[in-house]
Amino acid sequence: MSLLDLFRTPSAASESTATHETVNNVTPSQLRLQCEIEFVSMLSNPHYLQYLAQEKYFEDEEMSNYLEYLRDVYCYRIEYMSLLTTPHSLAMLHLLQNADFRKALLSDEFIAQLHTQQFWHWRSFRYNRFIKQQQQNEETTEQPKEDMNTQNYANQAKEEG
Repeated sequence: MSLLDLFRTPSAASESTATHETVNNVTPSQLRLQCEIEFVSMLSNPHYLQYLAQEKYFEDEEMSNYLEYLRDVYCYRIEYMSLLTTPHSLAMLHLLQNADFRKALLSDEFIAQLHTQQFWHWRSFRYNRFIKQQQQNEETTEQPKEDMNTQNYANQAKEEG
């Protein structure tokens, strides 16, 4: 069984019975969604991408079409995008549309560089967000003081005038 066999829709003959059957209270469409979400999430792992490239999955036209379908569904529809826990997987879906990127995945040096870039992004992204949030908090606490000062000056001017 190939990787794509997991995601193919059932044939028209078996479709009517497959849509009504459930396995452990999970319908086939729910199972497909779970498999797609897990597969897209795994695309954020550079070593998994290298494995797929080494096994020549990216050379298959069906796989290219499937990746394009996943990109269209998970990158442009918020209801599906919100189900993902690894935002790098969306970036990888975009990058996998590029043939040069797919060829570069065969290189150990490229995978190491990709992994390092992910690490530093994750490390600094959280820290940068924390600093940005602190700056916003400081700005919001300073604004009321300024507003109060201008109101006090306006009240003093009225009393003096």
